[in-house]
Amino acid sequence: MKILISTDPEIPVPPTLYGGAERVAYGLLKGLKELGHEVILLANKDSIAPEADKIISWKRESSIGIRNIIGNAYQLLQVIKKEQPDVIHCYSRILYLYPSWIFTKKIFFKRYGRFISPKSTALANKIIGKRIVYTANATHMIKHLPMQSKWHIIHNMVDTSRFTDNPSTKKEYLFFLGRIEHIKGTKEAIEAALATKEKLIIAGNVPSEHQEYFNQYVKPYLNHPLIHYVGAVNDDQKIKYLQGAKAMLLPLNLAVEAFPNTMIESLACGTPVIGFNISAVPEAITNGLNGFVVNNVKEMSEAISKIKEIDRTQVRQDAINRFSIPVITRHHLNMFLTYLNN
Repeated sequence: MKILISTDPEIPVPPTLYGGAERVAYGLLKGLKELGHEVILLANKDSIAPEADKIISWKRESSIGIRNIIGNAYQLLQVIKKEQPDVIHCYSRILYLYPSWIFTKKIFFKRYGRFISPKSTALANKIIGKRIVYTANATHMIKHLPMQSKWHIIHNMVDTSRFTDNPSTKKEYLFFLGRIEHIKGTKEAIEAALATKEKLIIAGNVPSEHQEYFNQYVKPYLNHPLIHYVGAVNDDQKIKYLQGAKAMLLPLNLAVEAFPNTMIESLACGTPVIGFNISAVPEAITNGLNGFVVNNVKEMSEAISKIKEIDRTQVRQDAINRFSIPVITRHHLNMFLTYLNN
């Protein structure tokens, strides 16, 4: 099959640092190519994906503003008309699809990795009906939506050939990985580490709008012997830190934080995850198998004391069985073929 994958124009595929949707899109691209499919990528101009048969750059480099939205929407239509893909799988904005719905008879697969607006999906249903198929990366994301039968839950994927455990690396600390802001729970991770007297390494960028959060809840602890902040990290650095961690802490504070890639990256490295019972944490984590699902900092601290009970080999194998590129790619292909063959 010829498959077109589109992502938003702001972040390259694969991303160098932050970029959850772009990372997942790249994994799917790799998985499809390994199975012999032709893949076209419509993405940021700095995208470097050697597995793609063709990379087309967005002419407009922003998703914000009516001119950019219209320009990108008509560029997508032009690409579809020229390339005639069998499958159009969109990680990009739903607004980009409207001209293509009107001027083609294609089926569109729209993937969501953030909060899903009932209004935008309801409008799309009215306009396009059966020619749009929705995917979400976690079950909790669609609980507030009507017509749930139109949705397919396909979790994010991780490259388990790259994210691996290193048994020779000593496991010496707890690890927090994510943007430094309230919804990611950096403050709570610090509290759990201090309560258990465990060393905590914090990795992540500080968005300008959350500098005050960093100054109030993280900066005061930077001279503490147990708390170490290393800034934003690339994949090589991330893997190294995960391989040396006893556990990754995921004290999320917002349910619409869909499906954190960092969670399954940790599991692929054999590193258990201790996360709050929110978002997709209970969908990925099984108590005692690959981590613990907890409700607050006190329970997180208690779970940290149990982390030695978990077999890291089983943690990694479970990640391979459920979240590896071949497994998640097969889920996508099964969905594509179901609708294309009808």
